[in-house]
Amino acid sequence: MVKVAIIQLQPQAGKLDNNHAKAVSYIRQAAQAGANLAVLPEYHLGELPQAEGVNIRDFCIHWQKYLDAYCAVAKELGICIVPGSLAEIRSNEGEGAEKPVNATYFIDKDGQILGRYEKKNLWHPERGRVIPGKAPHRAFDTPLGRVGLLICWDLGFPEAFRELVADGAKMIVMPSYWKLTDAGEVGQKWNPESEKVFMNSALVTRACENTSAIVYCNVGGPKENGFVGCSQVTAPFLGCVWRAETSEEQMKIIELDMNVVVDAEYRPRPVAAQGSETTPSARPVLNRATPNSIDRLSKPFKCPGSSTPSRTSDKPARKRRKVNYTETEGGVDDKSETPWLTEERQALATRDVNRFPVFKVKDKEATFKQRFKIPVINKSGDAYNASRPAPTLGMRKGATFVVKPLHDPSGEFAIVLYDPTVDDIDEEAKPEKKEGENQQEEARPKLDEPIVHKSLADILGLKKEVESRPRVPVVIDPKLAKILRPHQVEGVKFLYRCTTGMVDKNAHGCIMADGMGLGKTLQCIALMWTLLRQSPEAGKPTIQKCIIACPSSLVGNWANELGKWLGQGTVTPFAVDGKASKAELTTQMKQWAISTGRSIVRPVLIISYETLRLYVDTLKDSPIGLLLCDEGHRLKNKDSLTWTALNSLNVSRRVILSGTPIQNDLSEYFALLNFANPDLLGSQNEFRKRFELPILRGRDAAGTDEDRKKGDERLSELSGIVNKFIIRRTNDILTKYLTVKYEHVVFCNLSQFQLDLYHHFIQSPEIRSLLRGKGSQPLKAIGILKKLCNHPDLLNLSTELPGCEHAFPDDYVPPEGRGRDRDIRAWYSGKMMVLDRMLARIRQDTNDKIVLISNYTQTLDLFEKLCRSRGYGSLRLDGTMNVNKRQKLVDKFNDPDGEEFVFLLSSKAGGCGLNLIGANRLVLFDPDWNPAADQQALARVWRDGQKKDCFVYRFIATGSIEEKIFQRQSHKQLLSSCVVDSAEDVERHFSIESLRELFQFKPETRSDTHDTFKCKRCRPDGSQYIKAPAMLYGDTNTWNHFVNDGEKGQLSKIQDLLIRQETQERDVSAVFQYISH
Repeated sequence: MVKVAIIQLQPQAGKLDNNHAKAVSYIRQAAQAGANLAVLPEYHLGELPQAEGVNIRDFCIHWQKYLDAYCAVAKELGICIVPGSLAEIRSNEGEGAEKPVNATYFIDKDGQILGRYEKKNLWHPERGRVIPGKAPHRAFDTPLGRVGLLICWDLGFPEAFRELVADGAKMIVMPSYWKLTDAGEVGQKWNPESEKVFMNSALVTRACENTSAIVYCNVGGPKENGFVGCSQVTAPFLGCVWRAETSEEQMKIIELDMNVVVDAEYRPRPVAAQGSETTPSARPVLNRATPNSIDRLSKPFKCPGSSTPSRTSDKPARKRRKVNYTETEGGVDDKSETPWLTEERQALATRDVNRFPVFKVKDKEATFKQRFKIPVINKSGDAYNASRPAPTLGMRKGATFVVKPLHDPSGEFAIVLYDPTVDDIDEEAKPEKKEGENQQEEARPKLDEPIVHKSLADILGLKKEVESRPRVPVVIDPKLAKILRPHQVEGVKFLYRCTTGMVDKNAHGCIMADGMGLGKTLQCIALMWTLLRQSPEAGKPTIQKCIIACPSSLVGNWANELGKWLGQGTVTPFAVDGKASKAELTTQMKQWAISTGRSIVRPVLIISYETLRLYVDTLKDSPIGLLLCDEGHRLKNKDSLTWTALNSLNVSRRVILSGTPIQNDLSEYFALLNFANPDLLGSQNEFRKRFELPILRGRDAAGTDEDRKKGDERLSELSGIVNKFIIRRTNDILTKYLTVKYEHVVFCNLSQFQLDLYHHFIQSPEIRSLLRGKGSQPLKAIGILKKLCNHPDLLNLSTELPGCEHAFPDDYVPPEGRGRDRDIRAWYSGKMMVLDRMLARIRQDTNDKIVLISNYTQTLDLFEKLCRSRGYGSLRLDGTMNVNKRQKLVDKFNDPDGEEFVFLLSSKAGGCGLNLIGANRLVLFDPDWNPAADQQALARVWRDGQKKDCFVYRFIATGSIEEKIFQRQSHKQLLSSCVVDSAEDVERHFSIESLRELFQFKPETRSDTHDTFKCKRCRPDGSQYIKAPAMLYGDTNTWNHFVNDGEKGQLSKIQDLLIRQETQERDVSAVFQYISH
């Protein structure tokens, strides 16, 4: 893709310096906008004076000064420039007077002149005043490809374009000074805009017939003064890519995809059928053909390219006389020139060319009897030995192979992954055989080996000396080593040691379980690039092909990351992004699967889990060196189709990327480990019997002390096995690289409407029977309470909470009865009122952006109504959105100039991999049973690239079921929470006592979570009098604790203005605060 800046400049007559300064100003604007090439019009410093008596020399004498100035500007700004045309004084030998030439240049971004062209076809006002160019048209190589130059009236001469294209030109740049008045009175009488018609049609025609792009920059000015404008870019297939709509002075940057020229050169040509009457030879000759044109057509065509013979001497050509043979044959004189006389023929013998002897062929018999001599000039050197014996057949030694690593291991930024002097381990010593065994082996008769099985070298006793190549260090590419942070270097070393069998020669897989934002993608790219390019054997790669499996929304992101870190064009990935048809994709997948060695042009396949599952039969027979599974917790179910399909691939090395590898239970943990390293932990039954059941019994609420002891022993044994293949670092490492993060747990009081509904529900007969162990739907009751904590409008109160009409406020109208009233009633929910005030304050006093996350799309609907009623611009991403549109939505929100400052996000759809650094505030409106889901969502804004301090808010309804969920997340456990939203898990992990505790409601408390801490840093009323000495991210007991005591309390001194404003209200009861650093 080439960005071309066309500068349709209007020069002021006679003001060369002013015109030059204005041109430079436009070039600077073009460079700032990312243009690769800036083009100025012909005579952009001013048209040649046409008045009688005006000295043209004074106008043209300073051309070198302006040319040097343009070279300096190109080097300063890093942009290529075609500076229109410059009128340059040259000596005209034929006329004895000085006249200018009209020349243009191509200046590259380093300020070097790569090409020059003097205008050959002059417009009628120039004839007699300007010297035409004589050099043939030539193209030249530039950073933008092969380019040719033409000027203005050259547009009317197709042969000029053909010469440039024959010389390889892909782009033709044409500065021009063309006005409407150039048509003359006759042309303007027929059509005042006839010149415009000619330009537009000719430029498209030249581009299509010559399969080249044309950049045409004309002079600008008012139409009433005859200016036409019409600067444009044309290309084959596309026709006019862009055209100036007006004649006024302007600059436009056009993106031109040069691949269209490549495709046009190879487009199929129409072929006439045999016997058809439409062949070129059968077409009638136009009546207006002249004898001269007919003569030209009768001659064989010669391409006007570099093969055209041209004279290299300036001397006049020697006259050639025709010899008349008519008299000797008795014919008639053919009126030819005078024949050569005898004296003239004899004079030819004295010429230098005839003094040297004529070469004669030597006698074959005499020549073949002579001894062969090597035809070298210098036979006295050491390299030539005339007496050396002839080489023996088959004994030529191979070329000496210089063994060296791809990158210098002693370089400045060298990171060595494999050092043969340290990492090479000798094979275990084989057990020595006993003497008796040796004697038995010697006593065994040896069979004579048939001679037919021996090679010629064996028979002759000539064995080639095969030297084993020494191993070389494996070093990370320096361009990656410069940007890797220390923890990422450690991660790449871990990945390399695991995948190459240096940890365990029978295991070649691992799990990269770093927390969100630590750069798992970059570490895996460094591993993949190293394996594709290097191995301990010099000159050989470790792998040939790699597959990256990821969620469909991240396919494009992975392709972008490869170009970002390795450089555009370094590696060409095969990204299956859904744009190709099914037939095309099937063909491409088959080609990728069968390609080997040098035929592999796209070594990296980036594909979604769902698509990979469809094409696993095509790929499973192809050896694949490395499989990277991003968001690898998709493989947590060993019985799933995705796990089974990916496990059937012929992959020698497997890496799982997941910021949350242990989301729910040990069976998922086994599925991931068994995928990365098959058979490392035995079969699933063996694992369940030896590890899972004892550990779960030890974690069970009803377990005995013996069960807990045995569970801890099994957990320690399991950790010792798997810790060699899993690496886990937390986000605390990022504190030295990222901005400060303030994370708050905001405890929000329920509104009076919510309080009444909550009391009504937990005292209902259904809940009472459930707590007595008779109910069978605990999940339904939990879901109702979770929705009620968000907003009553999420429930159908008449069916889900029957008999609750007594709790309705006076202004309550059911959602289905509100008609066109789209205004959300925030005062029905305590959390919604807090959120409403936060959004208003952000819009009023800051330029921050905020992300709102919820587990329910119904809650996102309420957010959307709130934003619409308040006039806030918002964007929404949930599971219903097309995957191809998600990245565009994220890019739009991250744009600093975007009007939308609220991003509505479903935690399930957008929790994985999204980068929302355009926002620095985030609200998690409701907690999830799975702490990993919350952690994924919270990591969307505080990550690499964030420039502002981040503020994260987790809303919890005070004293409600949400506090119970949050407490289970906060408890320190060696494994993540053993609770998932399924009936089997709830029944197993929630005893009756646990369910009773879950449905307890404490409306009078400021924070039930804080009450369970029995915090020694806080007074009985909850106010903190000892500041937290050291905060641990996973333990809220170590965070700062604040209670809302009004405008004079401690909460009024907190760093965040959105929290401080809540001291004037009573909707926030308490706040926990964590500060990253």
